[in-house]
Amino acid sequence: MAIIKTVKPEDAEGKVKEIYSMFNEKMGMVPEPMQLYGVCPEILELLAGSIQFGMGYTKFSPNLKAFIRMLVSVIQKCSFCIDMNAGMLMQAGISKEAIDAAKSDPNKVPLDEREKAILLFILKSVKEPLSIDKTDINKLHSLGWEDKDIFVAAYLGASSFASDTILNTFKV
Repeated sequence: MAIIKTVKPEDAEGKVKEIYSMFNEKMGMVPEPMQLYGVCPEILELLAGSIQFGMGYTKFSPNLKAFIRMLVSVIQKCSFCIDMNAGMLMQAGISKEAIDAAKSDPNKVPLDEREKAILLFILKSVKEPLSIDKTDINKLHSLGWEDKDIFVAAYLGASSFASDTILNTFKV
C-alpha cells in the first residue's frame, strides 16, 4: 500500500477516469501503480502514452519488452514490477527457472543473440550510462539495429528505471 493517498478507480474523475478505463478494458483492473500516478493526471497521461508506445513498438518482441522491464526492476529492487513481468513471461511460456536464471545473470536470458545484445545494452545504459560509447552502438548496428531502435531501447530502460524509482519511493 502506497504511503500517499492514491486515486482509487471508483474515485477517479476526468482524464484519470478515462485512462483508468483503458487499463480496465485491457487488464480487467487498474494496477496499483497506475492508481499512484492518478495523483497527478498530467503525469499519468504521460505514463499511459509511454506504455502505449512501448507496447506498440513492434521491432521488440513482447518477451524482450517484458525482460527489459523485469531486469531493470531487478536493478531497482522493485518487487511489484519484477513479479508482474515475470508473470507475463511465464504466461508466454518462459519457465520459472529460465526467468530466475536471467534475474541472476542477464547473459542467460532466453532471447536470440540480437535481442539479448540490445537488452544487455539497456542494462548497461541504466547502470553505467557514462560508459556507453560508439563500440556499444556499432555492435548493435552490426546486429541490424537502427539508431531509432537503440534510442527507443534506452528510453524504455530509462522509463522503467524512473517508474521503479517512483514506485519504490511511495512503497507500491
